[in-house]
Amino acid sequence: MTSECEKFLAAVAEAGLWRSIDGRTVAVETDRGWYNLGTRIYLDHRPPSQVTRFPILPTSEKILVAQWIRPIDQLEDLVLELANGQATISDRQVIYRRIPREKETDGEIYDYHYDFSDITSQHVKQLSHFSAHALTAYGSIVHEILGRSPLDRTELDALLRSRAAPYDGFSDLEEFFLRKPVPTGVSTMVGMEMFAPFQLRFDRNSSRLEGGVLRTRIRSLSEDHIRSSQVAIFGMTTSGMPVQLVVDVRGIARSEDQEGWECDLEAGLENVPWAKALLNVGKWTVDRLLLNDPKAVARNPRVAIYSAIDRELEGFLEALFAVDAQESRRFEHAVARLFTFLGFQVDSFAGQRRLSEGVDLLAYDPFAAQVLAIECTVGSLDTAGKLGKLVARAGSIRLSVPECAVLPVIVSALSRDQLSGAEVAKAHQDGVAVISREKLVELVGAAKQGAHTEYAIAIVNLSR
Repeated sequence: MTSECEKFLAAVAEAGLWRSIDGRTVAVETDRGWYNLGTRIYLDHRPPSQVTRFPILPTSEKILVAQWIRPIDQLEDLVLELANGQATISDRQVIYRRIPREKETDGEIYDYHYDFSDITSQHVKQLSHFSAHALTAYGSIVHEILGRSPLDRTELDALLRSRAAPYDGFSDLEEFFLRKPVPTGVSTMVGMEMFAPFQLRFDRNSSRLEGGVLRTRIRSLSEDHIRSSQVAIFGMTTSGMPVQLVVDVRGIARSEDQEGWECDLEAGLENVPWAKALLNVGKWTVDRLLLNDPKAVARNPRVAIYSAIDRELEGFLEALFAVDAQESRRFEHAVARLFTFLGFQVDSFAGQRRLSEGVDLLAYDPFAAQVLAIECTVGSLDTAGKLGKLVARAGSIRLSVPECAVLPVIVSALSRDQLSGAEVAKAHQDGVAVISREKLVELVGAAKQGAHTEYAIAIVNLSR
């Protein structure tokens, strides 16, 4: 068993919040036996008898589509089986190895990796609903496995569509059975993904900071999860002094739909224009909120000085919310000014053709080793391949300065509902933060109240 597997097992045992293993597997028969095409395993807080079952699945002689439920005390044995390259799934021996190459007998075992996928991090794509401990492993690509099977991709899709419990092809099976957010293509590596989700979050619709009082609500699917949690709060007063406190979770009650649990919390934060609320379970931060108090009295000297030239910020705001393609240059300058208001040191490459490929601005955080690589657009996010160029430029900066965190950001003058959902998903898949018109409004309000770079960085991380 690899050290990565041991880390995952230790994290799960330390939390002690899960009772069942809910496994979902798609495998195909090849000339060398049954090979995994996709396995996703979710640790569940419920006992095995209460885990939701899929009533009918399109298994046949040529493909295996199976859900298998086991008690949590079998987790270590299961991980050992998978790490050794073969596991018993629905009475079949499913192989978790790469397709053997020339002169290989069995093929190499998968590469394993353990991570804690914070819901606000770039790993959110792995499990979109909750933060989770994640054990992932990858092997051959789909095309290689299907190449050793009597089924090709078209035949596999046709077989799934025509049975008594039809799914609309392999991609449909992945989305609704495996719950994978991004469908597999022929060049995608097959893998095993195991998640131990912390099944609780802040209710953002019930959370606000107003008039010196922070109010929020926690919702959870598991009573054990919510009883194991607490909320840590960090903020900054109008005079620049930090405020820190911890609020214990009390008054837990059943939610109205009787399908979960909830708790309302309140904390006094006088003269605090902005604050973070961190939802913690043990040493893990499983969700976070960033709240701005519209009634807090604060002043940003950078904005005040600029206002002496541009009364009421009229010119700045007009340029920042421009949607005319002819106004792209003014928009770029306005975005640069906004991040200057927020305390960043901004270097603009807008209009410099030789330098601006993939990035219009670099916003340096003077208080931490991190920089925002910003691309601006008044149209669609991926016009002229903007996203790919931004990711490439951010990657080259990371290689040049590995000790500095480089966060790629694309800033749009359009509102979120005007943006292409596919382009937003593509940006998030590549770890790119999407700052739409709504977020610009929020950042302008924060800048007026003297928010620091940390506030903007938090907004960026929440938008990835």
